[in-house]
Amino acid sequence: MQIIGGRFRGKKLFAVSDNKTRPTTCRVRENIFNLIGLKVRGSIVLDLFAGSGAFSAESISRGAKHIVANDVCHNAIQTVRRNIKDLTVHDGKNSNIDTEVFSLDYMDLLCKLGKQIQAGERKRFDLVFIDPPYGSDFGINSIEYLARHKMLSSDAIIAFETDKDYKQDDFPEFTVKAKKYGVARINILRTNP
Repeated sequence: MQIIGGRFRGKKLFAVSDNKTRPTTCRVRENIFNLIGLKVRGSIVLDLFAGSGAFSAESISRGAKHIVANDVCHNAIQTVRRNIKDLTVHDGKNSNIDTEVFSLDYMDLLCKLGKQIQAGERKRFDLVFIDPPYGSDFGINSIEYLARHKMLSSDAIIAFETDKDYKQDDFPEFTVKAKKYGVARINILRTNP
């Protein structure tokens, strides 16, 4: 597993040392970033089900301004921290990037972040990666919560990974484009103007 674009392209990433975490393949990750385009540079990113932190690391490599990474799995969070630290330690230019790493239930984290945004203590998210366990309703719940609590910037993008058989839910606040890659389906949601 490695970073596929940006300043750290080709840099190896550490994988989570358990069999519960399903990593997004490099090919799928590359396609997600191709669909997102230049949105990453200067953005505030939420990596909600971070796993190894590959989306966080990729966002750092491509010039994100602020990263919030979260996973409930202890091994995953250790790997996220290791991957982020490995990038920032070896690059003086990048050592000041704002990163926050949490190990909370996804809904607890969204509640916490939502309250901070409403209080003006935190900016809204420009880019959100949601890669929950396949077959769960965690992703749909997350998207609905983000929209309902106005946690997204006016031109935000959500990259929501599901299994290939996922039947698209109705997200009236978003324009949705979906593509299948093997067993995965990538849903790109853009906030409607």
